[in-house]
Amino acid sequence: WAATGCPDGLTEALHELNDEEQFINDVQLTNDGSWLIVYGKNGLRWNDIPYSLEQKLRAWNNNNEEITSVAFNDVGDWIAVSTEHIAASSRELQDWVADGMDYYGAVLATCITEDAAVVVYEEGYRFLGDVPQDLKRRLETVSFNVYRVKIAGSAWFISDNKSRYSYNM
Repeated sequence: WAATGCPDGLTEALHELNDEEQFINDVQLTNDGSWLIVYGKNGLRWNDIPYSLEQKLRAWNNNNEEITSVAFNDVGDWIAVSTEHIAASSRELQDWVADGMDYYGAVLATCITEDAAVVVYEEGYRFLGDVPQDLKRRLETVSFNVYRVKIAGSAWFISDNKSRYSYNM
């Protein structure tokens, strides 16, 4: 991992997980400094996440579900994915994610900001809101299987689950 300018708690948690040789699956950081790390099968570390998301993650963790993706924003919207379930902060958002599964297969990862959402499925993508057009174009031409998507305004980052990536910062 590499980071600069992150909240101290996030940086400390990443150092600890790295020192413990934990596999970091996903990191979420919002504009207001809330953050979450998904590591190992269902390990979680967070600071200031929506309460309803916290409750859902604790339930999945207690059931030993593998948590694969968590995304949230500063206005309370969130999407969480385990190998057994998908959940979201609203019924509309959950239905939107689930509807994509009929066309594109299982959910691999999600990204949500205050004005955009992207869901990565096994066989495609769904977009909601103000997703950067150059990201959409890049997803059409990328030569690797995208597993993660991150958006911050007009900047974006995509990667597979190995070592290939592309970005526009």
